[in-house]
Amino acid sequence: MAGLSTSAKGVVNPLVAVVLISIILVLGWGLLGMTISYLSIVRSEQQLYIFVSRISSDTYFYIEALSSSESTYTAYVGLLRASGIPTTYYLCILNQTDSRPIEDENIDVEISYDEGYRDASCVTVESDNIYILSQIARYTPLSAEVGVSNVTLYMVNFTSLEPLSIKVEVEDVDQQPKLMLVLLVPYGQKYYEVKRLYIEWGG
Repeated sequence: MAGLSTSAKGVVNPLVAVVLISIILVLGWGLLGMTISYLSIVRSEQQLYIFVSRISSDTYFYIEALSSSESTYTAYVGLLRASGIPTTYYLCILNQTDSRPIEDENIDVEISYDEGYRDASCVTVESDNIYILSQIARYTPLSAEVGVSNVTLYMVNFTSLEPLSIKVEVEDVDQQPKLMLVLLVPYGQKYYEVKRLYIEWGG
């Protein structure tokens, strides 16, 4: 009986070792997969920030002039990319007080070209896909700021070394509008802020 007991112990030990090794291998592969996934996310975020940072540092977005007449308020803003690299920007126009988009019927956006001002093309984008900089300089989706699903973005094609002039006209019969103009660039299927202007009429 003593010999049988010793033999049984000898069989059990290798089985336990095999089970333990299998568990360790499974955990190891799982940890490796998580590490690779995490590194991929970090690398993707780095590429995004490098891309946006390069465009932001090369882009000049500024107020040229402000005017008003009765209930119509007009802002002329300039856009220049110093390197002259052709770039498609998207303009998002928000209300300063609540960060909500200005209603389409109350606003008109035109872009200056050689032959004069032309209406800007626009696209409708879900607010989940629009990322603006928060107070702590991190990108957050616009949907986290406002309960709006669809937002109109105005396309601005920059194609030369000459600055573009953008005319933004707002109708407001109740009060002087306070606008926040957010300049975005596309990356993947999303849009990221590169510059911002605050515009107010009067004082």
